[in-house]
Amino acid sequence: MTLSPAWLQAFLAARSIALIGASDDPTKISGRAMSYLRRYGYGGSVFPVNSHRDVVQGAVAYKSVAEVPEPVDVAVLSLPGRDVVPALRQCAAQGIAVAVVYASGFGESRQAGEPDLQAAITAIAEESGMRILGPNCLGAIGFAHGVTATFASALDDGDLPIGPIALVTQSGAFASFVFSAGRDAGLGFHFVANTGNEADLTVGEVLAEVIELPDVHLALTHIEGIRDMPSFERAARRARELDKPLVAVKVGRTQVGAEAARAHTGSIVGDDAYYSEVFARHGVVRAESMAELVDAGRVFAGGRRTAGNRAAIVSISGGTGVLMADACIAMGMDVPELDDVIRDGLGELLPAYASTRNPVDLTGSALDNLSTFGGALDLCVDDEATDIVFVSIGNASSSEAAICDAILAVHARSDKPLIVTWAGGSGLPAKRLAADGVPVFDDPIRAIRAGSFLVGWSESARRPGAARLHGAENVKNGVPA
Repeated sequence: MTLSPAWLQAFLAARSIALIGASDDPTKISGRAMSYLRRYGYGGSVFPVNSHRDVVQGAVAYKSVAEVPEPVDVAVLSLPGRDVVPALRQCAAQGIAVAVVYASGFGESRQAGEPDLQAAITAIAEESGMRILGPNCLGAIGFAHGVTATFASALDDGDLPIGPIALVTQSGAFASFVFSAGRDAGLGFHFVANTGNEADLTVGEVLAEVIELPDVHLALTHIEGIRDMPSFERAARRARELDKPLVAVKVGRTQVGAEAARAHTGSIVGDDAYYSEVFARHGVVRAESMAELVDAGRVFAGGRRTAGNRAAIVSISGGTGVLMADACIAMGMDVPELDDVIRDGLGELLPAYASTRNPVDLTGSALDNLSTFGGALDLCVDDEATDIVFVSIGNASSSEAAICDAILAVHARSDKPLIVTWAGGSGLPAKRLAADGVPVFDDPIRAIRAGSFLVGWSESARRPGAARLHGAENVKNGVPA
């Protein structure tokens, strides 16, 4: 496998980090990175650089990066825009692999006649070989070694859940929100980066490199406008070849959205039909919202794929089953008749007033006899005429542990995708099932939509040239065991 470039290796496992402009106040934007590095157990050297202080958050501070006594892998610049360019020149002179620039006020807001500071940043990167993330960015996180080169307030609480996901966005807050929602949903991450104005590193280049990492099994991205389409297409092609789903939210479809993107990161969003064609050609999954991006992460994190688009639906509510069947059809899946042998088996398990058709209506009585629930789910998963199974449950707090046991037993013995909707109740089943690799949703339409992503990607991955590198292993916390 190709060795990752120095800038990416630095973000993933930096030996030393310089925090230029670091504040003594850990709650300020300029003080958070140092606080987070300590909180999340970063084991390398941290060097605060502050021309006005001798000590920052209890550590010796240096007047300039040139005074730092060890080689530096990553520099984080928490400086006003006017001070960024000279500081970057100092970093380049020290041979630093990659620098992060928080400051805004560059290409996204430059007025006629003002110095082109963003162009100066680009020139430093090109002349020195030092890579630069930003400006106008939130930074990056390498999860395995606690490299929190960021001021994202999402790190104020919780943990750094390690898993197979790379999240690369042009908007910093978008990345922060998706990470928080993903963490709450039980997802784990390997790398998160926000490219901001992209004076140097672009979303396409970052994706093209992280998709090659063996610990990354899927990539989620937010795009306003792609400056480097060849790199993005290279990332998308490799994602399909390696069977690593690439899921994108592309914004700026309207004139209002396009103008907002230009003011936000200076992005030229381009013709949405063009992006749609590029996504379709390379099998990129297009999500429409933050929630859908996280939902896609839920169904893809376990590495399971479908052999086709045929869905089985198992519900304790006939009305919910009908709703789900309609949604499956609307989203490109089939809801076929179950095999006669399967239906006969269901008929022996279920009361006469239940339905053995697809969708299968177990009725609420299944919760009084959980062997019925488990047996019916077993049969539907075993049906060779179906490729994905959706399960819908509600409330059932008094029997939730036994229901989870039944679902997990079926999930463990089969590699067929199993997606659960659990409405109401204590909320504990969602955490337990998600921890063992079963995607869980609180709304059946969200579950079906996420399942359609999985079906669509699986079809794309079966095209010529797609070489699957990881399978449907038993998964805990989104990480193949």
